[in-house]
Amino acid sequence: MFRFLLWLGLGYLFLRLFIKRPAVDKQNPATGSPGAGRGEKMVKCAVCGLYVPEHEALAGGWRRDAGHYYCSPECRQKGV
Repeated sequence: MFRFLLWLGLGYLFLRLFIKRPAVDKQNPATGSPGAGRGEKMVKCAVCGLYVPEHEALAGGWRRDAGHYYCSPECRQKGV
């Protein structure tokens, strides 16, 4: 019985060591860049209504437009 368990354990270790699992990037498995790809928050431009990724959007800086996002500097100027 002991030999059987020993061989079973060695077989398990062999399989763990030599069968490779797919590597998964911790940032984003789809593209490897943070925020790009699925699961990213999209925000709407306050002027033209275009949806852009949050990390690319320009945030409103004035007190009255705090919390608004803009797709470009031109839209940001129009919104102020």
